[in-house]
Amino acid sequence: VQGNEIDTAPKNLANTRLRWLPTTNTTLELEWLYMGDYFLDPDNEHKYKGHDLWQLRGAVQLNRHVNLFARIENLT
Repeated sequence: VQGNEIDTAPKNLANTRLRWLPTTNTTLELEWLYMGDYFLDPDNEHKYKGHDLWQLRGAVQLNRHVNLFARIENLT
């Protein structure tokens, strides 16, 4: 519909990560993902409010041949 926003496509998307290396063989990472609001239909009558997601990842190198990796998605 002319003059309306495109449906199902948010104007704003963002993400950022914070990585911490507490030891030479360990990595921890926290990530924030943001999706802004958007309309659900071409007539712009129904709107989704958007959302934030938090992810947590960790890895440790156990030896030369083995790495252990874990993640938790959608902490919120």
